[in-house]
Amino acid sequence: MSDINKKLVHIFEEMGIIYEIKDDKYRQRAYYNGAEILNTMSEDVEILYKKEGILALVKLPRIGRGMAEKIEEFIKTNHIKEYDNLKKEFPIKLEELTLVEGVGPKMIKVLYKELNIKNLNDLESAAQKEKIRILEGFGEKTEKNILQAIAFLRQETGRMLLGDALPYAREFMEKLKKIEGVEIVSEAGSLRRRKETIGDIDILVASNKPNLVLQKIEKMKGVQKIWGKGETKISVHIEQGFDIDVRAVKEENYGAALQYFTGSKEHNIKLRQIAIDKGYKLNEYGLFQIQKSSPEANQPSTEKLLPASRFKSGQAGKTQNHNSKFKSNEKFVAGRTEKEIYSKLGLEVMPPELRENIGEIEAAQKGKLPKLINYGDLKGDLQIQTNWTDGKNSIEEMALAAKEHGLEYILITDHTKRLAMTGGLNDKKVLEQKKEIEKLN
Repeated sequence: MSDINKKLVHIFEEMGIIYEIKDDKYRQRAYYNGAEILNTMSEDVEILYKKEGILALVKLPRIGRGMAEKIEEFIKTNHIKEYDNLKKEFPIKLEELTLVEGVGPKMIKVLYKELNIKNLNDLESAAQKEKIRILEGFGEKTEKNILQAIAFLRQETGRMLLGDALPYAREFMEKLKKIEGVEIVSEAGSLRRRKETIGDIDILVASNKPNLVLQKIEKMKGVQKIWGKGETKISVHIEQGFDIDVRAVKEENYGAALQYFTGSKEHNIKLRQIAIDKGYKLNEYGLFQIQKSSPEANQPSTEKLLPASRFKSGQAGKTQNHNSKFKSNEKFVAGRTEKEIYSKLGLEVMPPELRENIGEIEAAQKGKLPKLINYGDLKGDLQIQTNWTDGKNSIEEMALAAKEHGLEYILITDHTKRLAMTGGLNDKKVLEQKKEIEKLN
């Protein structure tokens, strides 16, 4: 997704939330739809606009003339006057409050109106002073849930959700693939292991001209700061607010480096011990057969690079000459692919998601690795909220979207009157919703 598309998605989502707070369902739906359309577009709306003007925007699905004019306004001025006015009317840090589990637009409306809560600190303070529990429709349990959710959120400071990081990582990787001399590009680290949250984005590239690749990255559009650079690694900060570490290695070492930098640390320690037991040395350069005993065998590689935290203080990373990556008594036996390494060690290749040293190595030794559930394996969704309460879309829209994604069934789980701040359904509304579901079925 292009940068301008992302900015417009953010603005339209916030406008949708504010109009939901204002109970303006028409505009709420319009801006949520606009955000959804732009979020799924591969084309840059600014490029479309430059080709055909506003007519190109109007042709987009579910983008009417009014929405197209807002996009045009942003392209021309980098602002949307209506959005600026809404933010003045509701000076709330929506990006903070909506990160708190269970806090949605309807709850934000009540909290702002009754307690003038504008940001995360306000919310935490009100909950700690037990002011939220006395509000109608909230209660002590809701207040405690809010405090717990804030605590979880603060624990993740400095980390980002996988779903937020992955699109930016993929976009950056596409740029890397266009650099002359880059042969292969892959995710690494916790991103490749699909952890729920990650720190920095780790990317590995194969190239026989690593220095040239790193020089090109320094000059890439969107790179705001260089934290540090060594012979095979560069750490950068991009304009979207993420830190990215890129390592460049030769193709002959690519599989070994991918295995090593994917981790986890615990998985790698166990793997290196297996290598030792079989008479090998394993590091990020490859798997080596030890010809004779050596006190240096099975030690981590000699390459040293200062961590990003040191880079940020202005120190430069140091890397030793790669020609000394193995000694004369070590014979290179594998390293071009991960499969080569695992096979030499008598193991099946383990999916990155399993590499945590929680039994996956033992399972691989026995040929009994579990089969992961892939995206296409999901049959249904058993928790769906709609615009009958605090969801954004109608039951029909949710059903059609589920069908489009290959699901066979969904379960509507809108809130009941016990959660009044979400517009929970009373008995009469539940029966009305039941009739609509039966009609759609």
